[in-house]
Amino acid sequence: MRVPKAVVVWVVAAWGLGVGCRSEPPAPLPAEVSPNVAAPDAAAASAPEFVHPDVGGVSDPLAAAPMSEEEQAVRREVALNKQRARTEQQMEMLAIGITRYVSEGTVRELPTHLYDLVEPPSGRAPLASPEEIKDAWGNEIIFTAKPDRHYTLRSVGPDNRFGGEDDLVLER
Repeated sequence: MRVPKAVVVWVVAAWGLGVGCRSEPPAPLPAEVSPNVAAPDAAAASAPEFVHPDVGGVSDPLAAAPMSEEEQAVRREVALNKQRARTEQQMEMLAIGITRYVSEGTVRELPTHLYDLVEPPSGRAPLASPEEIKDAWGNEIIFTAKPDRHYTLRSVGPDNRFGGEDDLVLER
């Protein structure tokens, strides 16, 4: 599966900037490089540097503080929304793979199962990996073909049960 150009650009830019790649703090710039910037004082030099944990640095010193139930609920909801967004994006990518499967195939029919994208017939290159046909909760995304080349992709959602109100559905 091709990686979108925007992702490649972001990864290359992040790598070039050293995001998450430093094993030691950068060396300070000499004073003659930027005369408009004052030299750091001793108090600032001894203060611990905060680096976001997602970037590979130290964690937030306030993160260890106990959270209220409301704060915990907000964090759970944020995490759940991220999982939903990731699953929706994954389903969109599968839809692109299904379109390619139909347009590049000799039969020009919908696949019978999403595994047909992982192991296409007649030696074609895979359009998805086994991990890509699963949602953010580790469940297989359900593919249902309909007449006239329409189909539905469905994730059972965080409750892991088919037919709940938290199911994510993509119809094409």
